[in-house]
Amino acid sequence: MIKRLLSSILLVIVVAASMPSMALAWDPFGNIDCSSASASAVCNDKSNQRAISGTNGIIITVVDVISFIAGISAVILLIVAGIRFVVSGGDANSVQQARSSVIGVLVGIAIIVLARSLIVYVVNRL
Repeated sequence: MIKRLLSSILLVIVVAASMPSMALAWDPFGNIDCSSASASAVCNDKSNQRAISGTNGIIITVVDVISFIAGISAVILLIVAGIRFVVSGGDANSVQQARSSVIGVLVGIAIIVLARSLIVYVVNRL
């Protein structure tokens, strides 16, 4: 039982660590004047920023917010299911309900990660 709980916790940590996150880095090309070299690769990349489907567009921002809220909710539900598992007192019905809750939450986390990855992939290919 403890082995399964530890493996579930490890799985959640691995899934959380593998989620793509935003890098807050300094842009070395941020202050370039593109008026004299508009055909350069850096200036072309800067001109292709689309407000809706670009890398920082509305679609990606909305997906990030929804994924964040769903991820936090899933972690809270996983903690509640774990507590239910621990305080079940050996009652077979309570243990079964807690186990199905943990499995449901883990499947939900996997769906959140896969859905976000798929949406980001599709939007970046537009």
